[in-house]
Amino acid sequence: MSRLPSPMNAHMAQNAANNSIPMAAVHDAFNGATGTEDPFAKGYIASDGIHPNDVGHAVIAQAFRALAYSPLK
Repeated sequence: MSRLPSPMNAHMAQNAANNSIPMAAVHDAFNGATGTEDPFAKGYIASDGIHPNDVGHAVIAQAFRALAYSPLK
């Protein structure tokens, strides 16, 4: 099953790019670059079938770390 980014995600990505705002690649981390990987099979989704579990949250955190934001002051 292909999991393409939603129109809302596409809109956010376009606005981030237009304004030089880094955006974490969470969709790619969960679904792969082609959108064909299954985050359920990867073990990223909680038992409710919607939200990330601890492993999924760690993947999201890593996607944010990859942006190399400077520490908050």
